[in-house]
Amino acid sequence: MKKTLFVLLCLLISLTAARGGDKITTTNPERLPVQARKFLSEHFSDTRISIIKIEPKGSATTYDVLMENGVAVAFNHKGMWTEMDAKVGSVPQSAIPADILQYARDRFPGCEVQAAKRDGKNTEIKLSNRTELMFNAKREPIDREKEPRDD
Repeated sequence: MKKTLFVLLCLLISLTAARGGDKITTTNPERLPVQARKFLSEHFSDTRISIIKIEPKGSATTYDVLMENGVAVAFNHKGMWTEMDAKVGSVPQSAIPADILQYARDRFPGCEVQAAKRDGKNTEIKLSNRTELMFNAKREPIDREKEPRDD
């Protein structure tokens, strides 16, 4: 999670504009899978979509959504979120699984979740104090790491 999804999204969008190809850029949420639209309306109801990048990869199309508040959300072909990254501030607390959020709050009071990433079995979150926490499929903590400062 060292490189933010936001930077990657901006880079990919600029490459798309320069190259064209199969990638689609839109602001129409109807182009997203139903599950992704439901997630966005539930957790980002007060925030508009800035841009959506659709990238066909065989039968596994991916969707990258940049919200106007600077939060970038990546979805898989089924519309399930795979990554969230807040360039400024934090991702919506409601979007983080409750038991993972509670674990972070109990051990790191006052810290916000700035990014989250999940694959088929693990979920990783990055807190505002630069701590990264990894959880297994049962949402049990399995790893903790503190990112070094860049300055």
